[in-house]
Amino acid sequence: MQNQEPGLTVEGIVGGVPERWTGKGVVYWRDPSGYLKKLAKRCIDKYFPALTYVNVLFVWKRPFRSTDDYCPVPAFIRLLSKKDRDIFGYDVVFEVDPESFLALSRRDQRRAVYHLLRHVGVVMNEDMTPERDVYGRVQLVLEKHDLYIRSFKDEVRRFGTQAAYQRVVNFLGGVESPTPS
Repeated sequence: MQNQEPGLTVEGIVGGVPERWTGKGVVYWRDPSGYLKKLAKRCIDKYFPALTYVNVLFVWKRPFRSTDDYCPVPAFIRLLSKKDRDIFGYDVVFEVDPESFLALSRRDQRRAVYHLLRHVGVVMNEDMTPERDVYGRVQLVLEKHDLYIRSFKDEVRRFGTQAAYQRVVNFLGGVESPTPS
């Protein structure tokens, strides 16, 4: 693996995740295990069939980011610029912090994948095919949260509320948590 920053070393890759990294700076690497892609494919097939037209790059990233209130963000998704889409052949980058993400339960990993994919919208024509620009790129939009608690209504219906938001939900009258699937 090549280092992104001088002085950064990554050693002992196990299942696509480095056992140890040292130094300053940010390092990205593709998920050679295919674990993230497998989770996303299941979610796309079940909930987001329009995303089959989108090329997603799955990467691990260290160190990762946190929210304004210092809560760790285990995963992040971003649309690539038109130039980057043309150069690299991907439409979206799915960035995941291995330490935070792999510490989650399987259910919470699926929820995080669902949440990120929910942000990507494909503009569809009347005949239910993706709309493309003059260069053949699928037209994408970044969907914003429709709940103030940084979530989506349909995500909460499917997976229940996150533990961090439970006091808010209790205060508002509650949302029933579905049985785990």
